[in-house]
Amino acid sequence: MDRHDRAQEARRDLYARLNTTARAYRVAARDAVHAAERGESVEPAVLDAAKEAWAEQYSLAQMALPKDVHQIASTLNRALGVGYSVVKQLPSGPDQAEAYDRAKEWFSGASEGALSVCSPDTRPR
Repeated sequence: MDRHDRAQEARRDLYARLNTTARAYRVAARDAVHAAERGESVEPAVLDAAKEAWAEQYSLAQMALPKDVHQIASTLNRALGVGYSVVKQLPSGPDQAEAYDRAKEWFSGASEGALSVCSPDTRPR
């Protein structure tokens, strides 16, 4: 395997880790919303661990991604941050109905659309 092939493989591995941690972060946030809506206690450690795993991969990616893909990952990072804020406000927010509506809107729109880091258009070839 030559240097170019190793670089491509490393980049593919990075895309896969970004995709995996972003999706796990989104699932942890979604699960927290559903639990809070059912009146169940929300375990913040699960969401925080997913957030930290994403943050670690994102920080590695910032140094390695091509500019166009970095812009996509940056958009995803902001979207996940907004989702995290929305979820963290659920248990203590003043208007619960509005908070749940915001969370549901985020999951049905912004977060799903933002998870395109490893779409066929952004994968290295």
